[in-house]
Amino acid sequence: MPPLVILVPAVLAALYGWTVFLTSFRYPGAIGPNYDTPGTDFMVFHAAVGVALRGDLGLLFDVDRFTALLNSAYQHVLSFPLTFRPFVYPPGFLVLMLPFAPLGFHAALASFQLIAGGAMFAALRGGADKPGAAPVVAAATLVSPSASVNVLWGQTGFLTVALLAGGARLLKRRPWLAGLVFGLMCIKPQHALLVPVMLVALRAWKTMAAAAASALLLSVASAALFGSFVWTGWLHLAWQNATGADPRWFLDGSRWDNSVHTCAWLLGLGNTAATALEVAALLGAAAAVYAAYRAPLAADIRLAILLASTTLAAPHTGPYDTLLLVAAAGLLLADRGSHATMLTWTLGLCVWLLPLAGQPAISAPARFAPLLTVLLITILFRRPAPAAAFNPLPS
Repeated sequence: MPPLVILVPAVLAALYGWTVFLTSFRYPGAIGPNYDTPGTDFMVFHAAVGVALRGDLGLLFDVDRFTALLNSAYQHVLSFPLTFRPFVYPPGFLVLMLPFAPLGFHAALASFQLIAGGAMFAALRGGADKPGAAPVVAAATLVSPSASVNVLWGQTGFLTVALLAGGARLLKRRPWLAGLVFGLMCIKPQHALLVPVMLVALRAWKTMAAAAASALLLSVASAALFGSFVWTGWLHLAWQNATGADPRWFLDGSRWDNSVHTCAWLLGLGNTAATALEVAALLGAAAAVYAAYRAPLAADIRLAILLASTTLAAPHTGPYDTLLLVAAAGLLLADRGSHATMLTWTLGLCVWLLPLAGQPAISAPARFAPLLTVLLITILFRRPAPAAAFNPLPS
């Protein structure tokens, strides 16, 4: 159990986060930020798979027409119109969304979050180094403020943690299955950058081959189901995003993420310096993961380093992705057990409260979040001092 001074603010923060979610159905902005309505990001996923199934890929990759479709199809739940909402996920994601296509919006949103949340809980609970603490870590991650933000946006944070943790936990027992799970990370390529680094460090060639096959199979399935234009159209859209051909990609997209580049730029660094810092963060995160999986560390500490480093390395990340940091901090505290220091508990609380700090674009404290991630990774590499041996007094 955490100290009372940690537990009380943690519980209050979680209650606040979930209250914001509940009130946003009818009274968005009544407390906290005005999120329009729960699931605005999920609207993009839900509409995209429907458009793809109808074969109207021209609409899917026309940003203005697709945004207009969202405002028309979901006007009954929106408080105000959405602006600039392109579908930017790789086409393989559409395959995973197929089961939710026949459902109404709220039913699809609830089903997706429940299934992904259940998968995350199972991945964090199964095969843990500390089986007694694993359910607590999994449950805490599931009720954290980061989880409420993930559900509120209708995002994929649960799924990302489930795939990374599930693959890592399966590596030793079922390497082929682990690879199949890791391959599904192709739907979130910005969060899959360090998986190959981990597999190379472990010399896990079977798992790497299975991951490549899984990713390829998902990509081929998307082309077979929706046509090859689904890939050419998406690549064109991705190129526009990368080059900033349309300034709205920055004003309504990149400017609002939580990446190292965005945080550095908002702190006053120029674009060149911010880009250099982002590259340094990626290389440092890759080095941390490689070192962790070559060193004789506990499996859950390795996993925690992978989760935290993934957040640091991602060129695009949102407040819902702080779920990776919450899970990493939970694994750290579970590993330390009764030897967890107040510094470690305080670090865990800061990670827990991070999404409530707001987005870097409007919150100065949130711009220092990458430093908190670096501190978490550093402490994960440090082993606690062994407890002093108990020497009974002579009789």
